This record gives sequence, C-alpha cells and structure tokens, in this order.
Amino acid sequence: MTARISGLDDPDMPADQWHDTRRRLLARGRFDEHAVNSYLDKWTWELFHPTRPFLQDPVLARQCTKTSGVNKLVFGRPAGNNLAWLSAHTDTRPQPVPAAQAAWHLLLWRYYGPSGTCSSRTVGATTAGQLRAGPLRGALSFHPQGRTLFETLLLSQTPYRGLGQSEEDLCPWEEPGPPDPLRPPAEITWPGRLLTARSRHALLLVADPDYRHAVDAYVTWATLERPLPATDPFVITLTDPTKEADRRDTVRRADHLVQQELTHPDSPDKTVTPALMREVMHRMNPLQFRDDQHSGATS
Repeated sequence: MTARISGLDDPDMPADQWHDTRRRLLARGRFDEHAVNSYLDKWTWELFHPTRPFLQDPVLARQCTKTSGVNKLVFGRPAGNNLAWLSAHTDTRPQPVPAAQAAWHLLLWRYYGPSGTCSSRTVGATTAGQLRAGPLRGALSFHPQGRTLFETLLLSQTPYRGLGQSEEDLCPWEEPGPPDPLRPPAEITWPGRLLTARSRHALLLVADPDYRHAVDAYVTWATLERPLPATDPFVITLTDPTKEADRRDTVRRADHLVQQELTHPDSPDKTVTPALMREVMHRMNPLQFRDDQHSGATS
C-alpha cells in the first residue's frame, strides 16, 4: 500500500530518482492525503465482506467439505488431536476470536502457514486436502523500524532491481477476484505480487451475527503448483541449509549486518558506509523475524 500511495512502485523509475522521492517524503513527514484516500476508496478492505472479504476466498464455503474450526485459525491454539502445549482451548468448546486478532492470524497463515493436512477442497474434478508451507515458513527476515510508523513504512520500501516485467503488478485485493487455484501462478512481479501474493493457503473466516468475532474458519490449499522462484528483499537465503551453525551465527550478527561497512579501494581507511545506510541509519533500528519451524513441519 505504501509503495502504491507514494509512487515508489514504478519499476521504470531510475534509482537516483527513486531515492530522491523517498528522501523528500521522509523530509515532508506525511503522505499526501488525497493519494491515501484515493487508494483506500478504490478497494474493499472488509474482513467479513459477503462477496469480497479481505485476503480471503468466499467460494471456500461451497468448495470445502467442512470448516477447519477457529482453533485451526489461531496460531498457538491446539486443534484436532494436537496436545494443548500453549493454551487450554479445545475443539469441543471453541472460543470466538475478536475480528482484529483474527485479521492478524489471517496474515500469519498467508506468510507462515505450515504444510500438512487441511480441509478438503474440490475445484472442478480436482479434490485435495494437503497444504504446502507458506513463503516465510522456516525463514529469517530483517526489517527496518523507524521512529514512527510513517518512517517504518517508507524505510521498508525497496527499489526495483530487475530487468523488466511482462505482466501488470497487482496485489490480491487489486485483482478482479481470487486466483484460480488450478491455473499456474502468475509471474512474480515487484513489489505487489512479490510481497503479498505468494501465499500457499486459502482461508475464509466465519463471523458471528454482529461481525465482531470470527467463530469458525475454512483453511485449505490455494494452489497445488510448486512456488515460483522469488527473491524476497527482506529474507536471508541460505545457500547450504545443512549449515545450521551458519544460520545461528547469522541471527547473532543481526546488528552487524545493519551497521556493516563495506571495503572500498579508494577510501583512505579502506572502508566506506553505503550511501543508503548513511541516509537512513539515524532513523532506524533493525527488526528480526525468524520462524523456527522447518518449512515442512505441520505445527
């Protein structure tokens, strides 16, 4: 959303112009109000909308044989035959989830959802009940945190470094409708599809009569295709995942990764701080997120 509102989502914008645009926005201290309202008025953001619920697929109510239960939706709650390690919730007495919390768990499923069994879904002649892990499952990611939400949003933007895009870049809420689960996934375009449209899971929340809580949920597969290769700008990729010691060392050196100086042959002291880092370091702290589950783990 920030990329759309700020205009930093233009893949044809030269790098110098891109950084100048962000620098001017940071100096201004606020987004253009008209740009914010124009973008937000364009799309549907309602969690329980009857025909276009946010980041959900309403046809799951017809395509799934049964719901998955609200405990399946909520990370940390035991569901099915799983033991109650972190909470005392049971499927025999499921407790509703406030809508605001349900929205967070919806996002968690889209990025960190596990593989394993799920509610069976039938699309045409295809019936399946197996999940692939979400795009950030088992991943280590770093994110800049500014002094304000405005700074954090802008510091989290990254310029386009590809060689061109053949398809229009769309986020899930900008698409005409939910993706066809039987079609090959669309090209990974920057920044919308790269950051928001690689989910392996399809969900639909079931609301109570006053739409203040989620009382049930459908959790199932969104696609049976293998994920397309994608380079997430916030994720460190291990070229040799067997080197677990390197993974731990990377976690310990999080601050060093942000403050690292690069060797430069023309510098008197042989080091120079990258220009981008000099520009924003006084505004940010590093946030580190790690999902400790193996990408194939089911819980």
